[in-house]
Amino acid sequence: MTSLLKISNVYKEYKIKKDLPVKAVNGISLDVNSGEFIAICGVSGSGKSTLLHLIGGVFKPDSGDINVTDKDGTVYHVEKMNHQDAALYRNKITGYVLQDFGLIPYRSVKENVAVPLYINGESSRNIEKKVNDALQKVGVLELGKRPISKLSGGQKQRVAIARALINDPLIILADEPTGALDSETKRDILLLFRKLADSGKTIIMVTHDTEAAKLCDRIINIKDGKIE
Repeated sequence: MTSLLKISNVYKEYKIKKDLPVKAVNGISLDVNSGEFIAICGVSGSGKSTLLHLIGGVFKPDSGDINVTDKDGTVYHVEKMNHQDAALYRNKITGYVLQDFGLIPYRSVKENVAVPLYINGESSRNIEKKVNDALQKVGVLELGKRPISKLSGGQKQRVAIARALINDPLIILADEPTGALDSETKRDILLLFRKLADSGKTIIMVTHDTEAAKLCDRIINIKDGKIE
């Protein structure tokens, strides 16, 4: 396997008004290979979602390095990115899947999946093809014209995964992606992630669900901002 993500001695601290600072991520180092499906587990407040957002360029670490190496050997130093570079990185290098789906309810399935392509300024022809391909991969191509408000929870999450895949990102970042789903739908979504990982996609999933974590290649347990 090829090294894709290298996290070296990363710290992230929150200061909440007059309270003492909270070390959400406390000296974490982690290597992730291309094609791995990793679960980041821990109780609420352990720092797992903060770590995911640091990898995704949503937050910047207080110290430490986060490096992502693409197929051409280009290294993205996430900790050094300015606001514009971080936005481009989030749109092209990572794909996000959230617990609450993060979809636009009054827009159609296709319009939601196409958002990252609109940001790229792609042609209508390219957008149509890429959106159809992404929806086909997650099994909801027939729902393309349906409003998001008319979908079930499982359908919404499949659309969110299609949107995350649309730019063929190096890493899929999933934050509690099955937390709002019933047990049967959860299983379907996890099997979809497993299928994507088996096809070579790198997935880092935050979850408190031990059963969900069992489908992953590796489990990283975090407690008080540190890897146990």
